[in-house]
Amino acid sequence: MRNKFNATIPCINTLAQKPIDAPLYKTRLRNQADFYSLFVAVSDSLSSGIDCGNDDIVTRLADFVATVEDEALRSESPAASDYFTAARSNSNDTGPRKKRHDIILRVINNTINDYPGTDTEQIQVG
Repeated sequence: MRNKFNATIPCINTLAQKPIDAPLYKTRLRNQADFYSLFVAVSDSLSSGIDCGNDDIVTRLADFVATVEDEALRSESPAASDYFTAARSNSNDTGPRKKRHDIILRVINNTINDYPGTDTEQIQVG
């Protein structure tokens, strides 16, 4: 577990410093629930051999965060909408936590376009 943690933190640090003009560390990914989702997704992705210096990953994360933050764009994206709803729910609830993790993992692994969406009625906010 310690080795996974020690590998994940530097990877996140590398990703978070980019892009230079609007680094990820200044986005919502610094919030507790969002960071936890990012941490778990990066940790899982390291097992699959992701390159932490890959600018495409940073671009996908930045674009996704921008979509989540923009109400008009979010309404057109099932993944962004589900992520936003899950991020607003109790961060200790397993369902929303798994949903955030799955979505961020898909963004990192570039499979977000395969995201089927979910019935947001199942995710309780509050």
